[in-house]
Amino acid sequence: MQDKVDILKRPVIPSEAVALYAALHRKHPVENMMALSDQQWENLLHFSDLAHLTLPLAKKRSLKLPEWVRSRLDSNLKDNQERFCRVKDTYLEADACLAKAGIEYVVIKGFTLAPEFVESPWLRQQSDIDMYCGPEAIAVAQAALVSAGYQPNTTVDFRRADHSPTLYRLGQWTWRGNAFDPEMPLSIELHHSLWNEKVTLLQHEDEIRGFFKRRVTRCIEGMKVPVLQDIDLLGHQSMHILRNLLVYDTVIHHVYEMAEFLDRKMHDEAFWSRWQSQHSEDLRAKEVIAFKLAARCFGCDMPDVAREVLDGLPRAQRSWLENFGHVPMELPFRENKDAVWLHWSLLSQSHRHLRKTIIRRTFFPHRLPDPDLEFVVLNDRKIRQTRGKSILRLLAYCCRRSIAYSRLHCRTIFHGMMWRLRGSGFTHAVVE
Repeated sequence: MQDKVDILKRPVIPSEAVALYAALHRKHPVENMMALSDQQWENLLHFSDLAHLTLPLAKKRSLKLPEWVRSRLDSNLKDNQERFCRVKDTYLEADACLAKAGIEYVVIKGFTLAPEFVESPWLRQQSDIDMYCGPEAIAVAQAALVSAGYQPNTTVDFRRADHSPTLYRLGQWTWRGNAFDPEMPLSIELHHSLWNEKVTLLQHEDEIRGFFKRRVTRCIEGMKVPVLQDIDLLGHQSMHILRNLLVYDTVIHHVYEMAEFLDRKMHDEAFWSRWQSQHSEDLRAKEVIAFKLAARCFGCDMPDVAREVLDGLPRAQRSWLENFGHVPMELPFRENKDAVWLHWSLLSQSHRHLRKTIIRRTFFPHRLPDPDLEFVVLNDRKIRQTRGKSILRLLAYCCRRSIAYSRLHCRTIFHGMMWRLRGSGFTHAVVE
């Protein structure tokens, strides 16, 4: 209970998000949410839609909510259940395209996480379908989908992504303010890697690539779907959380789903025995980082075998998890690069050159933004085109961000100094 109280007192997290996190806590949920004002509820629901936490909130029937909020959540559940028909249709069409082209693949994330990370496929918010087919098949797979009317998104830089440019086919659909719109088209992302060593600098690609060889076919809502087998599904989700954390991306809904998984599998001794035998000691040491984040943020349990791995981590990593395990909750509201110190600790002394690379990436921009690039405004859910002369926009951007970056980097360096100097004695009070 103490972890929950410490985390939720952090001032950078808005009060309505604090209420949401508290309601979703696994051990000590706060079920009476009647004290929130209508405006706070509007803010909470806006955030939960963006964070993919609306449906987990909606399925908690014991919560005391204003009538209009419960009505809205029930409507979201109904819409998303209808939307799953579109998810199925989109997947089946993509499957037919890839089968015709002779492409072998697995579906990752999304509806394949049911029933262990989420009870039902339609209880998960899904805006795209992720398919891994390996780097050698990407070009053929993309051509097959382009022939079906999809087109690649050329407005975003995908150089550090694990997939080729997102494929989309909007048709006549327009955004109408409903994140669960049954008519909203899904995009498709073709993944060239299950673990991207170029981005993370952590060498697990060979072992994780082996997940594809152990793939299985499952029947999901009447569809035969090639997926990762259960042990590797956990491994991929854990490493996906770690990967996003290390590149300072939001992971809060993945962390919540991990908490659900761990609670469901807590007493499945056969599963954890296979986990120990199928995944290397080094890989398991990375996976438990995601487990600990789930426990810190949402209060789930962990099996003894996972706790043993966690207890065996180097002191620096355990200290980081104890003192910065709240970072996934904070990232949606304030830029945070504290994960650089976890990344540093994951690279051994024999990889000092990689540590220098991490520092350079974090504190020194490796490329200037393209001032002609379109950008997505999440609040409006639409693409806007920037205006004005390119060089003036670039200068304005640099001026606007310089102060924010200076503050962020000073805070990150200070936290790193405290982490190194105080070790496990580093307290929450220091980082406020």
